[in-house]
This record gives sequence, C-alpha cells and structure tokens, in this order.
Amino acid sequence: MDSITQAALGGLCGELLLRKQLGWKGAAWGVFFGTLPDLDLVIAPFVDSMDWLRTHRSLSHSLFLMLLVSPLFGYLLGKLHSKVSVARGTSFVLLTWSTHVLIDCFNSYGTQIFVPFSDYRVTLNNMSIIDPLFTVPMVVGNFICLFLVRDGKKCTWVVWATTAWISLYTLASFIMLGRAQDHFRNELTKANIETKNILVSPS
Repeated sequence: MDSITQAALGGLCGELLLRKQLGWKGAAWGVFFGTLPDLDLVIAPFVDSMDWLRTHRSLSHSLFLMLLVSPLFGYLLGKLHSKVSVARGTSFVLLTWSTHVLIDCFNSYGTQIFVPFSDYRVTLNNMSIIDPLFTVPMVVGNFICLFLVRDGKKCTWVVWATTAWISLYTLASFIMLGRAQDHFRNELTKANIETKNILVSPS
C-alpha cells in the first residue's frame, strides 16, 4: 500500500498499544515503525528497474526478519521509555510491522514474506495500492486522537471504531473479489474457454 496508508495504520497501532504509556508519542512511534519496512525505497535511485522490482517488498517485509528484529526494537523502546515494558514494546513493533506486511499483500504487486527461504510473492488481489475508503478513515482517526480528543476513553473509542471500519471494508473487498472471480469463471465456461488460473485485480 502507499506510504500514507502505512503511516496511518502504524499510528493506530501506536494509539492502541502505547497511548496510555506515552500519549501522542505512541502514535508517533507507530508512524515510524509503520513506514520502516518501506525504507528499502532508498536504494531505488541506485539500481535498475528490474533489480528494484526484485528488491522492493523482500527482506524488509519478510516474516523471518520481522520475528528476529521485533524483540530488539521492543527492548530498545523499553530502554528509551521506562513506562513501556519490553513485552509491550515487542508486541507493538510486531503488530505494526505485521499489519504493514499484511496490507501490502492485499494488492496485485505481491510481497515476498518468506525471504530468505523463498522469493514467492504473496498477493491476495483484494485491494488497490491506493484506496481512499481504506486510508482516509485511518487518517481521520489519527487526527481526532492527536488534536481533538483529550479523554483516553474517547480516543480508545475512535481507534476501535476506525479498526472496525477497516476490518469490515477488508472483509467486503474479499467478498467482492470472490464474486468477481465467480462471474468471470462462469462467463468463460459459457464461452467454452478453459482456464488454469484467473487473476482478478481491483480498480
């Protein structure tokens, strides 16, 4: 997904797990860790387009690196902020990183989550790379918590309401994907066209 979406989702993770301990800094850390896997963008000017296609969404998006490094970041967060336990810090980093990787799997570009053991790209094809109906509610939710909501309970309600929306929207996208796949399979069958694989991509 695009960087704004990843930052907004990370901010929600920070609001959810670190707000009581760190206030607005929890969301700030969420934005940081929500965009961290995409720092592989810095190599783009130095490699050709084919190398870039092979490299982006690879090691920095892998389950192996995520599970290996999250405890380290959690430990560093605990050292930096005494109110954050290492366990909570690790859970926060793991949640933020894993949701980043998960929504990158939603679009047709694909994500190499099994690197370094496999370069297979996982792609679910249920959502476009840029989807305002997915992104804007998260941006608004972060804005409300950061600037308008002082009461912790109100912010918690905003975060959970936003989470409910993006969850339901994601579920709806999979339902629509299934309906589209069934439609094209039926039409191809009617036309006596045999297929091995059908790729349906959202727009």
